[in-house]
Amino acid sequence: MDEAINRALMIYDNERCYPAPMNAVTQHIGFKAVLNNPAAFALITAMSHYGLVESPEEGMLAVSRELELYKNSHNEQGRQQLLLKWLKTPAIFAELLEKYPDSLPSRTTLKFDLIQRGFTPPGADACMQVFQNNLDFVKYFDYVAAQKLAAQSAMQDDTASYGFGRDGGNGRGTTRSAGQADRMPIRLSGGRRAWVEIPTPFYASDKDQLLAQIELLVTDD
Repeated sequence: MDEAINRALMIYDNERCYPAPMNAVTQHIGFKAVLNNPAAFALITAMSHYGLVESPEEGMLAVSRELELYKNSHNEQGRQQLLLKWLKTPAIFAELLEKYPDSLPSRTTLKFDLIQRGFTPPGADACMQVFQNNLDFVKYFDYVAAQKLAAQSAMQDDTASYGFGRDGGNGRGTTRSAGQADRMPIRLSGGRRAWVEIPTPFYASDKDQLLAQIELLVTDD
């Protein structure tokens, strides 16, 4: 993938994101012509598979806007996200990473998996090599490990902010706010959370009124 990105950037340096005839594109990436040139054809095919270039019309090729963003962005996190997206653009790579999210199995097992998916033995070997090179280039599993570590750290921070173990060690995840009310966290989808303050004392009629108000909010939404 790194070679495909470098060649696509060569096209961008000459044409920006404008469509260009195939002969001009092949010259930009260091070849005289694409016809009867397996190396040039393979590179252009690879760039297409990763989503680095597109063909707006027959015989024309244009660099994607995402590649332009990658080249001009100074946001390393944004560039990393683009690399991850391109890594998973080929369907076979996305499927393998979904099956092996934390690390790869042995080469023997991975080759068997690819053959079961319809690859020939030589094709499986070639696919494994490209896949491994891409993972190394993107530092994919290092990124996954760092994300997990950050998530664990955030969870610990949430636990501390929720006040688990406070209020006499009741373990309910509540904090006592001013006015003798327990402030309780409620986790929502998408990483969101809501806070509910429960006064003391709290009556059954209070619960019914609270639920009715929540229902009203949902209805209004």
